[in-house]
Amino acid sequence: MLARQALALDPRLGQAHHALALALDGKGEITPALAAYRRAAELETQPAAALASAANLLLVQGHLAEALEMDVQAAREGGEAPIYLEVQMGKTLALLGFEPAATVWFERAQELRPDNVFAAAAFAQMRLSQARLKEADAIAAKAVARGIRRPELAEIRGTVALLEGDERRAKTLYEEALTIEPAYTRARTRLLLLAQGSSDIDHNRRQLIEDLRRGRSEGDEWPDSALDETLLEAGSGRSAAALAALDVAISQGYRDKEWLLLDPMLAGLRGNPGLLSRIEKIRLLIDAERQRVLGAPWLPPSLLDGKAARM
Repeated sequence: MLARQALALDPRLGQAHHALALALDGKGEITPALAAYRRAAELETQPAAALASAANLLLVQGHLAEALEMDVQAAREGGEAPIYLEVQMGKTLALLGFEPAATVWFERAQELRPDNVFAAAAFAQMRLSQARLKEADAIAAKAVARGIRRPELAEIRGTVALLEGDERRAKTLYEEALTIEPAYTRARTRLLLLAQGSSDIDHNRRQLIEDLRRGRSEGDEWPDSALDETLLEAGSGRSAAALAALDVAISQGYRDKEWLLLDPMLAGLRGNPGLLSRIEKIRLLIDAERQRVLGAPWLPPSLLDGKAARM
């Protein structure tokens, strides 16, 4: 409200566009937030932070080539790099399939900014999607030992435990994630799917699905919400509903195709032609993004092979 009031007084106030973008971003309203970040970048004298935030939302939407280009632009603006820039570079490069380069950026993020609360989770998730379970758990465990308290770290470690057959430890870690952040839906989803069948459990699952759908109807564009719905429907044996929710997640930008083949909560869909066709769709979308990156005039030399030290 305050940002809109400021813009009514001066529509060229970059700081107000940035403030509006942050508010919309926090509500999950990605499309209007992205537009506001872009406008802030046009108007602010030091646009790197707005550019990096816009790049992150482009990443979330699956526009990987444009996200990478904007991250490069943010890095070239000079001055101190935005705090999450290295993490975004790593996540974008990982989804594009440039894993050596992604590893360089994740390791750089942890070395340069050891207090970065998202770097370890993103790096651990990449290793998890590669089925490198021990590495994923070690990355998350080291971050926790450094004092970083993020629900994603506990959830990743819980999923590693589940994949290793230790359901009791998995439940403990998912509960720990909810202790850190009670509103963390992914851990709540996994706990509900691990719970023994009863009318109360089924009611709670349906209630969470309704909450996720209501959030979308109110403007939440985050693909993770639709993916949680996919997990809940798949875990309840409703394959058609699960695939429909996955379609929403893909349309909103979900691109981690490797994880769809590994997530233990999707075991009931494994081998389903519908799941395989959607994984192929993601592959084609990513291939198109890779082609936009390869040979692009804005691409720094050696960035994709993991040798680039700077922009």
